[in-house]
Amino acid sequence: MMQMLRDEGIDIDARMARARADCRTQILAEEGTETSAEAIDQAVEDCAVVEDAVIYAQAINEMNANRVSNFNDAKAQHDAEVAEAQRKQREYEQGLERHSAEVAEIERQQRDYQRDLQAHQQLVNSMPAGNRSPAPTLAQNLPVQAGAGSAAASQPANDAPIQTASVNTSSLSTVGSPQTSTRPAPAAPGSNGSGLASNINPQTTQSRAESRSTGPATTSPTSRTAGRMLSQSDSPQADGVELAVMEATGPRIALVIGNEKYAGSLGALSNPVNDAVLIAATLRGLGFDVEVLTDANQMEMKRAVQRLGNRLAAAGNNATGLFYYAGHGVQSQGTNYLIPVGSIIDAESDLELEAVSAGAILAQLEEAYVSTRIVILDACRNMPLRRRTRDGSRGLARMDTPNGSFVAYSTSPGNTAADGGGIHSPFAEALAAQMLVPDRPIEVTFREVRRQVVEMTNGDQVPWDASSLLETFSFAGLR
Repeated sequence: MMQMLRDEGIDIDARMARARADCRTQILAEEGTETSAEAIDQAVEDCAVVEDAVIYAQAINEMNANRVSNFNDAKAQHDAEVAEAQRKQREYEQGLERHSAEVAEIERQQRDYQRDLQAHQQLVNSMPAGNRSPAPTLAQNLPVQAGAGSAAASQPANDAPIQTASVNTSSLSTVGSPQTSTRPAPAAPGSNGSGLASNINPQTTQSRAESRSTGPATTSPTSRTAGRMLSQSDSPQADGVELAVMEATGPRIALVIGNEKYAGSLGALSNPVNDAVLIAATLRGLGFDVEVLTDANQMEMKRAVQRLGNRLAAAGNNATGLFYYAGHGVQSQGTNYLIPVGSIIDAESDLELEAVSAGAILAQLEEAYVSTRIVILDACRNMPLRRRTRDGSRGLARMDTPNGSFVAYSTSPGNTAADGGGIHSPFAEALAAQMLVPDRPIEVTFREVRRQVVEMTNGDQVPWDASSLLETFSFAGLR
C-alpha cells in the first residue's frame, strides 16, 4: 500500500518523517534534559506510531479522492463526446427525413402519371371499335401495317410530340391494331383529335415519363416494351432509404455506489469506495453511461436510484440498466437492505426507516420497461447486525428476478463476503477482470467470477447469481 501511495504521487515518507521530527521536538520540550535518551526515544516512537496511522489514513483518503476526481473528469469528457455524437446523429436523421420527403414527392408524381395514363386508356376503350384510330402520339412505338391511304401510314414519324415517352404499350394493344380504312376516324368526345384525352398534355406526360425513367427511352418502332421503366416495382430511391435504416442498439446506463465510512457498531470498511471506482471505470470503458456515488446517505441513495429509473425510462425499452452496490447489507425476514452511510441502526426494526430496500431498487428498474436489468450486490461484509436478526439469518436473502433481470451476489445467500486484504474485494477484482472478456454471455462471465473468487478465498466465499434474462447480453463485444 505504501508503494501504491508513492505511485499515486503522495509523499507519504516525507510526511511520516516530518511527523517523527515534530514528535521529537514536542517530547524534548515536555521532558526536559533530566529524562534519559532511551525514555525520550521510546516516547518519540510511541508518538510517531499514532501520527503515522493518522497520516496513513489521510493519504488513503486523498488517493481515493484523486481517483474519484480523475474518474469524474474522464466521465465529463466522455459525456461531451456522447453529446457530439448525438448532434451528428440528429443531423443525419434530419438529412434522412429530407431524403424521404423527396422520395415521397417522386412517388406522388409517379402516381399522378399512372392516373393520367389510366384515364387515357379508359377513353380509348370507350370508343367504338370501328372508330378507334391509332393515336399518333402513342402509336409510334408499335408496328404500323396500314395501307398507303391510312392516316397512320401517312403520319410522319417526327410529328409525334412524345415519341420517346416510356409507356407500357402492352396494355394498349387496341391502339396498335392495324386499320385499313382510308377514312379518318372521327374524334371522340372529349378528345383533342389525336386519340388523347383532352385533359392530358402530351408534353406534361412526356416530362413525367422521362423523370421516372432509369435509362434512355426506347424509340425503336418495333419495340413493345417501351414502358418497362414505369413498372410498379419499388423505385431505387425507396430501396436506398430502406437499406439505410439499421436497428439501433439500446444505451447502457449504470449506477455504482460504494459505502465504507460507517460509524458506531456498524464498523467502517476498507474497500467499497475503491471497488466502486474500479467497477465504474470498467463499465464506462464498456460503453456504459455511469453515475458513481460514494459514502452516500439514505436520501442520496434513493434519489440516485430514482434518477437511474428516469434515465432508463427515457432511453427506451431496448436499454440496459445496471446497479452495483458495495458496502454493508443485511436481510430482515427475507427482505434485503443496503445500509447508507450515517444510518443509526441498533435493532432490526430500524432497517425499514434507515436503510434502502434492494427489492425497491429492482422494482425501479422493472418500472422502466427496459430489456435487460442487472443488479450486482457486493454486500454482507460481516455486518454486526446480522447476529441480531430475529430469524438468525446471515448475509443476504435470495431475491425474485422478474423477466429480463439478472441478480448477482458476491456470496451465496445466507453467507457473508470478504472485504479483502488488498485495496479491492475479491469479488470486485474478479468482476472487473471478467467483464472485459469479449463476446461472452453474462451467465458465463459470472460463472468465471465465481470460479476466480473461490480460488482467491480458498473456497470460503462462493458468488451466486439468478437469471431470468430473455435476451443474450455480453459486457464486451456484441450483445
